[in-house]
Amino acid sequence: MNKKSLGILMGASMLAASGVQAQGWTFLPAAKPGYQAKPALSLLYGRMTPSATGFKDGNFAGLEVAFNCPLLQPPTNRIRQQLSYVHYSEGHKDID
Repeated sequence: MNKKSLGILMGASMLAASGVQAQGWTFLPAAKPGYQAKPALSLLYGRMTPSATGFKDGNFAGLEVAFNCPLLQPPTNRIRQQLSYVHYSEGHKDID
């Protein structure tokens, strides 16, 4: 690792550490009593028209789960993690 990369890595680490130690921030809130994930489940559906990429137009449908971040919690508790699964029905290339 060269000196520039090492400096960037050290600077980013110090910045992250100082942010976590700021007043009201919690690191690993899921390991502490009182953590609430507050999960939410969403259904997704829509139409996709990716004409510039050569794919055909088609419908998509999916499922999304969201919850409070288990790794880092700010004082406002507004970091949400989202996991999505989407299926695109016409996802093959046009053959000319």
